[in-house]
Amino acid sequence: MFGRIIYQSRFLLLGLFLLTTIGSLMLLPKLRIHQDFSRNFLVHDPDLKFYEKVTSIFGNDDDLLSVAVTREAGIYDSAFLNQVHDFSQAVSALSDVQHVLSLTSLAEPARTPFGNLMIPFIHLHEPVKLASDSARISRDERITNYLVSDDLKAISFTVELRASMNSTERDRLMRSLEELGAQYTFENVFISGRRFMEVTYNRLANHDFIKTLILVVVIFLITLWLLYRSVWGTVIPLVIFIVSTINVLGYFVLTGRILDTNATLYPTFIMIVSISDVVHLFSKYEEHLGSTGRRKDALIAALNEVGLTIFITSLTTAIGFLILATSPLPVIRQLGLNASFAVMLTFFITVGIVPVIFTFASERDITLVPGFNAWWSRMSSLINRLIAMHPIVVFRVALIAILLSLAMIPWINMNNKVSTAFPRHHPVNRAFFYFEEHLSGMRTIELAITTPDQGTLDKVPILREIEKLHGYLDSIPEIRKVFSPVTMYKSLNKYWSSGNPSAYRLQENDDMIHRQESARTDSSPGLFGRVLNKEKTMGKLYARMIDPGRLEAGRINDGIRQFISQQLDSSLVQLRFTGSTYMFDKMQVYSIRGLFTSLFMALGAIALVMALMFRSFKMVVITLVGNVFPLILAAGLMSLSGIELRYGTSIHFTIGFVIAVDNTIHFLANYRIQFMQLGDVKQAVASTLQKTGRAVFLTSLILLLAFSVLLFSSFRDSYIVGILVGFILLMAMVADLVLVPAMIRKFM
Repeated sequence: MFGRIIYQSRFLLLGLFLLTTIGSLMLLPKLRIHQDFSRNFLVHDPDLKFYEKVTSIFGNDDDLLSVAVTREAGIYDSAFLNQVHDFSQAVSALSDVQHVLSLTSLAEPARTPFGNLMIPFIHLHEPVKLASDSARISRDERITNYLVSDDLKAISFTVELRASMNSTERDRLMRSLEELGAQYTFENVFISGRRFMEVTYNRLANHDFIKTLILVVVIFLITLWLLYRSVWGTVIPLVIFIVSTINVLGYFVLTGRILDTNATLYPTFIMIVSISDVVHLFSKYEEHLGSTGRRKDALIAALNEVGLTIFITSLTTAIGFLILATSPLPVIRQLGLNASFAVMLTFFITVGIVPVIFTFASERDITLVPGFNAWWSRMSSLINRLIAMHPIVVFRVALIAILLSLAMIPWINMNNKVSTAFPRHHPVNRAFFYFEEHLSGMRTIELAITTPDQGTLDKVPILREIEKLHGYLDSIPEIRKVFSPVTMYKSLNKYWSSGNPSAYRLQENDDMIHRQESARTDSSPGLFGRVLNKEKTMGKLYARMIDPGRLEAGRINDGIRQFISQQLDSSLVQLRFTGSTYMFDKMQVYSIRGLFTSLFMALGAIALVMALMFRSFKMVVITLVGNVFPLILAAGLMSLSGIELRYGTSIHFTIGFVIAVDNTIHFLANYRIQFMQLGDVKQAVASTLQKTGRAVFLTSLILLLAFSVLLFSSFRDSYIVGILVGFILLMAMVADLVLVPAMIRKFM
């Protein structure tokens, strides 16, 4: 019935998809790929609301860039420093730049009997004073390792960007900044910061998306031509892929979805579904065409026999992805919704277009290259003899592999580092590592400071408590620089004492602090940034550190919490972690936890579908064992190879499972048909290996090639997903062709 309805409606469906394809093509120029890291935060997290409150008061540190300029012979050269000054001034003149903090233009106020005197940190126009400037700067703990490197070979300045810029404005600003840096004869210019990383990420994502599409098409053409050596055998799957991709992307534009870096996965998903469905239809159509000789009857029979199965496999794949939409993280929700829609639309396009194209294709056009069927006949016979004669060996090998992998899982690396998002030698990482090695690093610790009674922070007992925390943080090797209201009030006391370096300390009484505050005329953020709100009821402690990884940073944070609870007087001061780095670390934890929850939900959903489909508990167990087996082995491979388990790499478990289970369903569905016809388990297994096993092998081979596209990705996470999903698909093929048949023979 299904096959006849599709056959009779084939031209209507073709016309429908032709119209949607034309409409989608008109929308494609509006497609955008944009990554905003803050979109990854947990939507209903109380810490997110607090983070937004703090950023509304102090500004968002994500809008700060650090620019380092190097000179191997040393920075204290008049010509070099003047060039740095010109560079920083040119940057400050760029539209969308709010403020530039550069040592070459920074002066510190000093109170004198004759009024306030501004003392420059660097006397640009008086080269004879550079030696004394260098000595004074080296003694200033606010500057060393922050604006000047310890080895005196790099000088850094901070750029504050206009908040709420869109992606186009940010990209334009970053290009202008890069072009400015290239105009000077500096040895190196390193740019780092969250917004710069986002812009670079988006550039790579757009490039990767186009590259992925091209590579997928090339792999399509080469693989299908090698298998079928015919125009129709190559064109049919390619047409399905192209039409599906255009319609899916058109839908994304129509619904206003802005794609993130996961966009590079969608062409691969579409290729997987389209080619898997077409290959199974090819296989059945060829089989029935050989027996009936009539195209119409062969097509209807193939659609009746395989149509329901490919619908179920598409549905289970879509359900697996759709479960990701239950994640609290917006980026994972979008991946789940987009991927599930892409899978189901590709199925409908396949069954809508293939019948029309099959009408014009002969048996020779969709027949595999000569010799393949004979080769597969020998292989399937060999596999059948193996599982018939040595089933215990098969089970033992599988069990040993599972146990070894399980034993390695506790050692999976989850100490996520910021630098692992980009290729190691990418300019973004080179800049990141330079700031790590020579300056204060780019990872941050932020603590919001308040009092229990919401009073002001400008009191000596409160500042003394914060100063204790300063001392503790300074004792942690990974932390390079700390700023807080204490920094501000120490600087204020230094100003009051005519710039005397020994006066860089807290005053002894509240009245003196208030007098110093009232005499201060400079209201700019200054050297230490914004650390106190106007009402003085909230402050911010801001520390910069090298990146030891998420787990190690978590241990440092735990130590800070313990110090606060045990050493600070909670009746005077309260501190709470905040900041984008803190939120990103939470996102990593929740994303990994959420993805594994989604995986277990997908296992449950697949088990339910299999139970409804086969009405057999044993079939459900066989399906789950056959598909959990490659996941466990992939976890062992991660541990063995030291691959980080993070959001970008953990998605391979869900992706691998929902794709790999399709072949298992095809195999078991055909086994049921063969068993009903033959009435013998062993004969049914042998026949299924011969017929469906061929399609399973072909689709697995093509899927492996499809995910090999990700090996050319500019993103390390995508590269790793390509390796791990490819490994899962390879092990799933082994399970479908060896382990699953062996379990059927043993337990059914």
